[in-house]
Amino acid sequence: MSVPRHPPATSTVPEPAWWLEDPELWSLLAFEGGHDDGLPVDLAWEDRQQVLDDLIRLPGLADIEFARFLLVQETHMHGHIWGFNSSIERAAILLAEHRRVQDVWLLWEAAYRSFDTWGIMPHRIVYAAGVEPVLRYVADSGHPQRDHLLEYLHRMDGTTDEQVARLLADRRRHYRELERH
Repeated sequence: MSVPRHPPATSTVPEPAWWLEDPELWSLLAFEGGHDDGLPVDLAWEDRQQVLDDLIRLPGLADIEFARFLLVQETHMHGHIWGFNSSIERAAILLAEHRRVQDVWLLWEAAYRSFDTWGIMPHRIVYAAGVEPVLRYVADSGHPQRDHLLEYLHRMDGTTDEQVARLLADRRRHYRELERH
């Protein structure tokens, strides 16, 4: 894997509130693919990871547009690097907690992005907005991934809204506890 698991302990990254003052600042956290000694890297990953760490520790919902932006950047990164970094799951949790049905495509793309995200991301997260609403929304969409996602959703028959809510709460708690150690 070309991205270390955790950023340096001494971070100079501003608090989440600073980023929300002006969405134009978000470009400082945008995916910036490159190579270091032939290995793929994201030059912005450390700052973005620190922001995700900070956001996962805060109570309540993250700003939805900021959460979408962060997940898109993490998805780009995971299409470029080798391996898996838990930052993509944290970004997905922050967005999924809003339970907006239209975000199913961003969550699906994050899970489906690479061999590693497919193998590690919790797939039930795509049901964050509720099993029935997501099934209806996907079935009624003209999205190019519609048939692929519907086929996969039907393989997860038996998933309940309670299981998905528990998954989100458990994963957030897991990452909060990791940050304390």
